[in-house]
Amino acid sequence: SNAPGLLDLKTTPFTHLNLYPGMEIHATAIENLLTADFMYCVPSWIIVLVMILSAVILFGADKIFKNLPIFIIAYVLVIISELAAGYLLIMSYKWMASAEILLTSTIVFVGLALTGYFAESKDKRLMRKQFERYVNDTVLEEILANPTAVDLKGRTLNATIMATDIADFTTISESLPPHEVVSRLNDYLSEVSESLIENSAFINKYIGDAILAIFGAFKESEHRKNACLAGIKASEIITKKIEQARSENKTPLITRFGITTGEITLGNIGSKRKIEYTVIGDAVNSAFRLEGLNKFYNTIILVSEYTKEGIEDDFEFRWLDILIYKGKVTPVRIYELLGLKGEVDNDKLRQRDEFEEALKLYQKRKFNEAMTIFSRLSDERDNPSGKFKKRCKDFITSPPPQDWNGVWVMKRK
Repeated sequence: SNAPGLLDLKTTPFTHLNLYPGMEIHATAIENLLTADFMYCVPSWIIVLVMILSAVILFGADKIFKNLPIFIIAYVLVIISELAAGYLLIMSYKWMASAEILLTSTIVFVGLALTGYFAESKDKRLMRKQFERYVNDTVLEEILANPTAVDLKGRTLNATIMATDIADFTTISESLPPHEVVSRLNDYLSEVSESLIENSAFINKYIGDAILAIFGAFKESEHRKNACLAGIKASEIITKKIEQARSENKTPLITRFGITTGEITLGNIGSKRKIEYTVIGDAVNSAFRLEGLNKFYNTIILVSEYTKEGIEDDFEFRWLDILIYKGKVTPVRIYELLGLKGEVDNDKLRQRDEFEEALKLYQKRKFNEAMTIFSRLSDERDNPSGKFKKRCKDFITSPPPQDWNGVWVMKRK
């Protein structure tokens, strides 16, 4: 009955590797009928339960991990588990409708993958629309590649804050027609903002003529360096615009910068009716305090000790004072940012060194010696020296108390 010449050799699901005589297939079928040795189908309710379980596992993997590679791995493991279960059941003479289960898992996987793709695409479009006007292309691509860097609900991070303001802008605007005020302000904000954005700033908001910029808002590592570089580049643009304005007999827009580093909270803040992605924190207040101190010291860019830390090899700073902001209790060292290393002229550096020497004498209560140096520097038109010359003169006339530690307490913002 199994001679090849009879051409009665067949394949079965259990003998696909070796042909099986047709006569023996019939004999096996008859024996199964006689002995009631059948292959049983798995009940339908079990099939439905497996389908539901597979869908729940895939849905859970998608929502919990929110990571495409992990989601794909979960799908592959589910498919392998279903195939393995079907094989083991067949070996024990039980039939499970694996095709329906595999199809269900695949449909759930494809549906969730497409839903996630379109949702992510929509989120990226919204994020691009929200941030493309306030950050440069490099930072924007980093945000889109890592959306977790932006948590609209709020997150706390260490970043560098820059506050800018135009000196006496209220007085200037009152002397100009409204359309000219708007035109000049838009022109100024456009150029300065672009300069800041090119140096990795996130322009958070405009407050009249003031700019609030954040460096490191999206986990950029060199936010201190970027902020100082942005301040220098922006001040160069402003210097050119000042010269242009004076050549046209217009009032120049002189801008001052305050830069500090600290912990901030960034997220959607506001009411149900109006909300914006903005920043709050002590560092924000300190940046505006520093910006305002430029008027007191007649400087352009002031930075705190927290920003200067770690970037001394890249920039030239002048130690300017130790003070307590109005309403605060902790003293802060403040510095004037002079420029990039190698780009500050020697006369400026010489004045810086002499000023710091005089400041050390001032801190040691040697007011006569300090005033001699401050007077000479003041005669050379070094603006901060004039302030300290007056302080020394006042302290010589009316010495500070014995517990005075050289800290200057600001009486106003």
